[in-house]
Amino acid sequence: SCTLTAMEGKGATDVMFLRQQVFVAFMANLAEGVATCQIFPFAARMVGTMRGTPEAVALFTGLVYSGNGVGVLFSTPFWTRLSVKYGCRNCLIASLMLTSTSMFLCSLASSFPILLGLVLLRG
Repeated sequence: SCTLTAMEGKGATDVMFLRQQVFVAFMANLAEGVATCQIFPFAARMVGTMRGTPEAVALFTGLVYSGNGVGVLFSTPFWTRLSVKYGCRNCLIASLMLTSTSMFLCSLASSFPILLGLVLLRG
């Protein structure tokens, strides 16, 4: 709060706009994090049912858990180029819609490769 009010040459409307932008960025990161954690309680059972081997549940559950991070790693340059071209707001909205859609489709996945692909896409 101190740094926002101490900005030189900025009016109250600029400070308010900056606070709104920070709040939107925070909410977007919160939504992405919640979406990532939603699969935790269900992944082991889903993977065990799909793979059919109890011995491999830990390995394949780990792949599902880490798939989001791997997806983020490889999609960051793509999203960066899009945000420069189309604006951060449009990319943020598209990212949140893609995350929501892929989370919904994860619940409908009937095979492990489809589930893993959707988790990677969510990243």
